[in-house]
Amino acid sequence: MILRSLTLDETIEHYGDPRSLVREDGTIGPAWEFNILAWCKLPASLPLSWNKSKIVTKFRCHRSIVAPMESALQTIFDMPEAWETVGDFGGCYAWRMQRGSRTHLSKHCWGLAIDLDVSDNPQGEQPDIHPAVVAAFEAHGFYWGGNFKGARVDGMHFEYGIREP
Repeated sequence: MILRSLTLDETIEHYGDPRSLVREDGTIGPAWEFNILAWCKLPASLPLSWNKSKIVTKFRCHRSIVAPMESALQTIFDMPEAWETVGDFGGCYAWRMQRGSRTHLSKHCWGLAIDLDVSDNPQGEQPDIHPAVVAAFEAHGFYWGGNFKGARVDGMHFEYGIREP
């Protein structure tokens, strides 16, 4: 079985279509967040990547992936040699375009993606993330952004994907 990233059409089919809720200014109406998001707990607190004085213990993700997200994070936490390399939390749900695009919604818009160890894994650079972190996420159905091509390589990024034969 191959794990891959979802296309936009597959994402909309499985997780909802936000386009009718986008306001003229490009923001999303509150019904979107209310209908799709649920709280997910981190197994231990992490500093927020852009403000290390703030500590994150929970975050919002798509309600249908709370269980695999929490399981992946717990698997990593249960391996101290891997968890101690996860230096910060970069977010999950965020209404925005894909980095470098003006037309493609990010998987973060659905709360299907999480960014971890941001400080050590800037987008477009060679990923430097513990292999056990990648393996744990992949085992729970997440596609790793370190497999993206070219300038889009994104070692901090994990998004819920799809398995196909």
